[in-house]
Amino acid sequence: MSYKEKYRQWCSQEDVPLFLQAWWLDVACSQGKQWNVLLHEKDGLILASLVFHYVRKFGFQMILLPELTPYSGWWFAKSVSEQEKPAIAQELLLKLERLQFDYMQISLVPELVGLKEMLEKQSFDCRQRRTFVIKDISDPESVFNQFHLSKRRHIQKAEKTLKVKEIGVSEFCRFHAQQYEQKGEKDLYSNNLLMTICNTSIKRQQGKILAIMDEKGIVHAATFVVWDKLSAYYLLYCINPQQRSSGASTMMVYEMIKYLQDKTQSFDFEGGMEDNVADSYSKFGTQEIHYCYAEKFNSKLLKFLFKLYHKKSL
Repeated sequence: MSYKEKYRQWCSQEDVPLFLQAWWLDVACSQGKQWNVLLHEKDGLILASLVFHYVRKFGFQMILLPELTPYSGWWFAKSVSEQEKPAIAQELLLKLERLQFDYMQISLVPELVGLKEMLEKQSFDCRQRRTFVIKDISDPESVFNQFHLSKRRHIQKAEKTLKVKEIGVSEFCRFHAQQYEQKGEKDLYSNNLLMTICNTSIKRQQGKILAIMDEKGIVHAATFVVWDKLSAYYLLYCINPQQRSSGASTMMVYEMIKYLQDKTQSFDFEGGMEDNVADSYSKFGTQEIHYCYAEKFNSKLLKFLFKLYHKKSL
C-alpha cells in the first residue's frame, strides 16, 4: 500500500485538519499541481505525516501551496508528545530534502508553530503570519455581544432591509468573478477550481454558501465557508462594490456563525495580514493567532529569478 493510500485511511481515523485532509488536497491541487505525503510509522501505526504539494515549471521542481489552502506540512497522532515532535518532524523533513526540490514552501498549522526553530536550523526563511479567530461560536447571541459596537450597528441596519438566502455554486462563482470584472481585473481563481471545491465541500456537508440580498433580489454580499470538527474557515467572500455601505458583509458573517453554531467550535477568518483587514476582523471579538510560513531555495538560479520577477512586479 502506498503512502497516499495509507494516509487516506489515517485521515478518516485521526482529527487531521481540513486543509491537510486527503480529500481537500485532491480538489485543491489544480493547474499542474500534485500532492504527496511522507509518513513516520512505528509497529505498523502512523505517528506523523508531512504533506506537500508540488509542481514542475520552467524545468524547476517546486513545492508550492495550492490555491485556497493556507496550511501544509506536518501532523501528528495524538499519542505523540510535544517533546517527540521536533525530532520526528526533522526526520520527515530530511526525507523531503532527499527528493531534491529546487524550492520548498511550507505553512504550518497554528498548533505547530513550535517547529519554527527546527525549520530555521535547516536553513528555511521563516516569517510570521496571522489570522483572526472567534474561539467559541456555540452561542451566537454571546458572540454578537462581543462584536464591536460598530459591527453590531452594521448588522442592525442591514437586518431592516436585507435577508439571508442560499444561492447555488454557479451563481456564487459568477458573483465572485463579477467583483473582479468591475475592477477591471481577472478573478484570482479559475471557475473550474471554485466549482470543484464548492461542490465537493457541500456534498460532504462541510461547505456552505450564503448570500445577503435586498428585496429586489440584488446580492450585496456572498460567502463560501468550509469546516471540520474544530473550526470553520471564512474561505471566500464577495462584496458588491456598489453596496459596500449596506452592512451586508457584517451581517453575512453573523448569519454564517448562526448556521455553524452546532457544526463546529470556532470561526477562523483565514487571513488578516493587511492592516485594514486585520482592523476589521479584530472588531468581531476575535483572537489574533500566529502561524509560521517558511520557504527555502535549493537553486541559486531560481532564487535569482524569483527576485528578478518580484522586482519587476513592484
